[in-house]
Amino acid sequence: MRRPMVEYSEYLKKIFHQMNEMASCFPTPLREESNEVSLFARAYACYGYPGDAVGDFELGSWIFRSGNPAKQHNAISIIPCFSDDVLPVTLPQDGKVDFGKSIASAQIIILFSVDQMSVVDAAWTLFHELRHARHRLGAKLAGLLPLDISEEVHEGNTWMFCMDILAAWGGELWERAISREVDWLRKQRFAPLPANEFMYHQSGVYWPELDELFGPCSNANTRLMRQKLLSLPACATYWTTGDAPVLSYEQVFYSLVVNYFYK
Repeated sequence: MRRPMVEYSEYLKKIFHQMNEMASCFPTPLREESNEVSLFARAYACYGYPGDAVGDFELGSWIFRSGNPAKQHNAISIIPCFSDDVLPVTLPQDGKVDFGKSIASAQIIILFSVDQMSVVDAAWTLFHELRHARHRLGAKLAGLLPLDISEEVHEGNTWMFCMDILAAWGGELWERAISREVDWLRKQRFAPLPANEFMYHQSGVYWPELDELFGPCSNANTRLMRQKLLSLPACATYWTTGDAPVLSYEQVFYSLVVNYFYK
């Protein structure tokens, strides 16, 4: 049975508060990029509530201004779902672990199983999904140009945006966790494939810094997603700090995103 609406809206307010806290420590270039995403949310985001059947959800009021959107196509609904809620969409059974999803055709952002993640997990996820929404719905809702020149470039830039957020917010904790993962990779002595194809590897070790940064967690999917986040910059660092690296960190990072997170 669905919870009272106030539980969803209050949880979403906590997420936006956490996003504001994280943004307070962003360096100027990242602050400018996050401001564009945040301004889009302030103008067009409304509360959304899961329904009683797949494909069903309820439109709520604007989050940052008074009143209600006249119709769904005037807004983007942000729907936090608890683990026992019926999701507004059917998820593909592809084995991927994600915290959220932006669906441009429905003009919704879904946050999955918010009761199994911390508010920090939810905050970076909403930053991620709002950047997708700004890119894909900016023209329709506000006459804005897309953020990126293609979907592949957009996926890479959005993941890099999230890595910059975690680096700014996590500071030494995030750097230390990456260093631990890179040290593990170096001990394995992985070799690149022909034609500079860089493999995505993950230690499977849940480093203690992850709980210090994101908050204590015992949920397996949440811990796996945190490891996935960490492994992306660690792999890019590993492949570009060995003997005579051929490509830059950014080139390898984008290659990993396209091959393992986008396709």
